[in-house]
Amino acid sequence: MFFLKKPFPCMYCERSYKNKSSLNRHVQYDCGKKRLLCPICQTRLLTRRSLPKHMLFVHGISTR
Repeated sequence: MFFLKKPFPCMYCERSYKNKSSLNRHVQYDCGKKRLLCPICQTRLLTRRSLPKHMLFVHGISTR
């Protein structure tokens, strides 16, 4: 059986990653540190760029 070595553990949860950049992305977005919430439906969005797109396509509201 083959196991990937994942030497970069998250200090906030039990996940581990094989490279530091994946761990950093996880901590920033997946682990809840900087998630954005839609003010209308409370959908969690991963990036700042996602919010205007979400508002336009889901709620029909342009933020520009």
